[in-house]
Amino acid sequence: KEGEAAKDGEAAKEGEAAKEGEAAKEGETPAAPAAAAATAEAAPRKRKVTRVPVPTLTEAVTGALNKPGFDDLFASEAAMSKRDEEVRLKTAKRNELEKYVYALRNDLRGKLKDFVEDGVAGEIRDLLDEEEDWVCYGDGEDADLAELEEHLTKLHAKGGPIEARWYNAQHIAEAGATLMSLVERYRAVAASADEAYAHLDESDRDTLRSAAKGAETWYRDLQSEQGKLSAKQDPVLKVEDVRARVRAIQDECERIVNKPKPKPKVE
Repeated sequence: KEGEAAKDGEAAKEGEAAKEGEAAKEGETPAAPAAAAATAEAAPRKRKVTRVPVPTLTEAVTGALNKPGFDDLFASEAAMSKRDEEVRLKTAKRNELEKYVYALRNDLRGKLKDFVEDGVAGEIRDLLDEEEDWVCYGDGEDADLAELEEHLTKLHAKGGPIEARWYNAQHIAEAGATLMSLVERYRAVAASADEAYAHLDESDRDTLRSAAKGAETWYRDLQSEQGKLSAKQDPVLKVEDVRARVRAIQDECERIVNKPKPKPKVE
């Protein structure tokens, strides 16, 4: 009996061990697929990219148009730009004409009134009224550039001489003073015994005296004639002529006044 009991105990232990082994194997089986799934989820997924060629702007345009169509496109663009420029120029000229009408009308009552005869001023005012009607309310709205220029030139021909007389009166005194100061300067240098001009020979001094005398005589004669004219007459002593005389005497005399001294001789 004791022997049988021992055998029964060993058989029971072996059965339990076998069951535990099988249970262990059964527990390990589902772990393998789970680990594989985790590995698959951790791996980055590759995105599918489809490459499509994109044409450049030039390729798109030239591909859509044949050469005649392409040339027509550029010709049309050039024509539009030309029309825009013509409109801009006409608008600017029309504005210039309108502005001059208003300015001249105001000046004839203001700063220019002493430089124009009353009868002439009246005629110009009538012309200004006509031009205002034409450019603002009449055919001037549709006039081309050449026609607008023609009307503006006509007004300048009337107003220009009056404006020139006014300008001359404002600036002639200053121009004359500049010329006479140069006359006195060159005379003083010609007569100077200063060491700074000791190297000027008699020919140089004669040139200075002659230039000064010629400029003064010219200016005094015209000044005398100008004194006989009214402000409403065109001047004989003009600012631009005096300024030209200033430049002439400077060109002739400054090279002498600034003539360098000769270098001392080396013995």
